[in-house]
Amino acid sequence: MVVARVKFYGVVRDIVSSPQVELEMSQQEPSLRQVLAHLAEKYGKKFTERVLDSGCGVKPYVKLFVNSEEIDSSKLDTKLQIKNGSAEVTVYILPATEGG
Repeated sequence: MVVARVKFYGVVRDIVSSPQVELEMSQQEPSLRQVLAHLAEKYGKKFTERVLDSGCGVKPYVKLFVNSEEIDSSKLDTKLQIKNGSAEVTVYILPATEGG
């Protein structure tokens, strides 16, 4: 079992009412898409509308990082690698800030 630690920022943090959650994933090496699907199921419509697009990717203004590496929508099916023998990965979900 893999524990995915997910950290939220900005309005996404407000939607989930927490700066961080830990998800126990039954897959040995889950994909980022599976983590996002799990979050969408857990947090519902508000999370889905703010983070995900209609094509099963992420909105263009949402940035995803896995263990400090930025991941774009074309790489959501990449398996999350277990680092240093640890069964934990950290996923950061950052919406872009408004303004200009």
